[in-house]
Amino acid sequence: MNHVTMAYKGWPSGTPITVLVIVIIAVLALAAVIGRTKRK
Repeated sequence: MNHVTMAYKGWPSGTPITVLVIVIIAVLALAAVIGRTKRK
């Protein structure tokens, strides 16, 4: 979660929350794909 907090702190204060949510969803999706590849 450290890279997420660092990226959030690096963003402008005017960044919409929706953008943050989209980034979180993308990270979770990427983690799911990595998990699937590791299972195989």
